[in-house]
Amino acid sequence: MPSSRLTPPPAPRPYPPDRLDDVARGAAPWRDVLGAFWVPFAGEVRALRGLRTSRVVDVLDATMGVHFFGDDQAGGAGCRV
Repeated sequence: MPSSRLTPPPAPRPYPPDRLDDVARGAAPWRDVLGAFWVPFAGEVRALRGLRTSRVVDVLDATMGVHFFGDDQAGGAGCRV
């Protein structure tokens, strides 16, 4: 059973854009550069395969809801978008 406490996922790891510039200049092999990105990325995608859409909605609501609907505890009502 999933935890009742909702926490957002960790921030994605930044990928250094200059590595693509290195490929463009011929200073780095494209297969190595793309492999360094793709292998961890594909693993993260595989790890999320079983994630239910309702869980995504719950996390988005918990982290972003106040931006759209105001703070319920402060008497906010209705959508502010």
